[in-house]
Amino acid sequence: MGFTHQALFTVLLVFMLFSGHTYTEECAGCPIPANLSDPMVQKYAQDAVAEIKKETNHMSLYYLEEIINATVQVVAGILYHYELIVLRTDLYEGLILREKDLCNVDVWVKEWEDFENITVNSCERQFN
Repeated sequence: MGFTHQALFTVLLVFMLFSGHTYTEECAGCPIPANLSDPMVQKYAQDAVAEIKKETNHMSLYYLEEIINATVQVVAGILYHYELIVLRTDLYEGLILREKDLCNVDVWVKEWEDFENITVNSCERQFN
């Protein structure tokens, strides 16, 4: 009772069609949407804001206002890509000035090596 490859393929295809599985375009190693409430996603977003402040070398206070989007990708570690709204607060001549930036940041993590590399790709001023 030998099955040919075509018959086996047909049986598997019919099984998949009627088993409720759907075909997706996902692939191993491709970026996938991150759970924005995941503590690690939150932690690395905060680390990204600290890096933004460090790179600007500015006395302003920087706060993470919102994670707009985040993806996670397995690449010799984990690569988080963020779109963040960062609130910058300045004190200027007794006035408190707040400005928002939309920042795109990558955080590459290898926890087993205690490695974290943050790349600020862009920060664009947003109008309130």
